[in-house]
Amino acid sequence: MSTLELCLAGIWILFYSYWIWAARRVARTKRGESPRSIAHMLHLAILLLALVITLTHVLRMGLLGDRFLPDSPVTTITGVLVLVASLGFAVYARRHLGRYWSGAAAIKEDHRLIRSGPYAFVRHPIYTGFVGGVLGTAIAVGEWRGLLACVLVFGSYLRRISQEENWLVQQFGAEYQQYRREVKKLIPFVL
Repeated sequence: MSTLELCLAGIWILFYSYWIWAARRVARTKRGESPRSIAHMLHLAILLLALVITLTHVLRMGLLGDRFLPDSPVTTITGVLVLVASLGFAVYARRHLGRYWSGAAAIKEDHRLIRSGPYAFVRHPIYTGFVGGVLGTAIAVGEWRGLLACVLVFGSYLRRISQEENWLVQQFGAEYQQYRREVKKLIPFVL
């Protein structure tokens, strides 16, 4: 691994360390995807694969090893800033969600619909932060393999959002339908 890849990996390790630590105080699950379900395990495998693709040289071959951005300090710094800002946004969203957070798609006991803070900008800001983090990593690395990782993570979150929103509509009905009309799901003002 290069110094850059070690630095990027260090940022991700710090982020995931916080994520694991913060998971200790959450409400009980009323309905949710099992953390051992195939769908959840596949989602985690895709996230891990995306990080392996961008942070190691496993797929650094052919077109995937070619650069789509110039190899410059500006590119690297921009990527690191996008990574840190995106993961910071995910942490902010996680903290704002509080005890209703879950590692797997879930509805918690006494769940209420959160529409404030980062949830006023996108319906799934934690996912936005993760996708942005992978994008920042891809920018910092500057190779096509990073964009492949972005596509994998983006697709995985779109699948997960579809399932999660079905449960949220069942739980909150017209209130959630109104929220869907007013706030984009993943990219503010776009998607």
